[in-house]
Amino acid sequence: MVVLKGVPALLSPELLYALARMGHGDEIVFADVNFPTSSICRGGPEEIRADGLGIPQLLEAVLKLLPLDTYVETPAAVMELVPSDRKTGLQTPVWGSYQSILFEAGCVSTLAKIERFEFYERAKKAFAVVATGGPAIAFGLDDLEEGGQRTPAERWLQGPLDHTC
Repeated sequence: MVVLKGVPALLSPELLYALARMGHGDEIVFADVNFPTSSICRGGPEEIRADGLGIPQLLEAVLKLLPLDTYVETPAAVMELVPSDRKTGLQTPVWGSYQSILFEAGCVSTLAKIERFEFYERAKKAFAVVATGGPAIAFGLDDLEEGGQRTPAERWLQGPLDHTC
């Protein structure tokens, strides 16, 4: 296998291929170890395995290659805590990590929080679901919608470039 310059080595050929095929409005889900990836992907999104890798490190690597959608209010989302977890005060420090990684990539909007079963339904419509080996810390899921930038490899050709995500 040839190592490509500038491409993070932890991104598998399958994940790179999926990213290359994504287009307008396509979404990718980074799922924690307890997410029902195989069930969600049955007859729907492509299932990509990233066992042994955590969502934060994958998110950081992917954002070096994939622009976030600047034409939506919030291009990244997590699965909201279920009421019983909120009631017990379950902490989600990984969400802060996601937010920092997104900020480093130029995103200034906060993570959207999507109700559990609504998140499952949205995941069924995603382009791909990446099953990680990350621990189940508050369902640590990221849902990115591909966006555009004006380069030969861009996916979107609309609007000005000075939007923030």
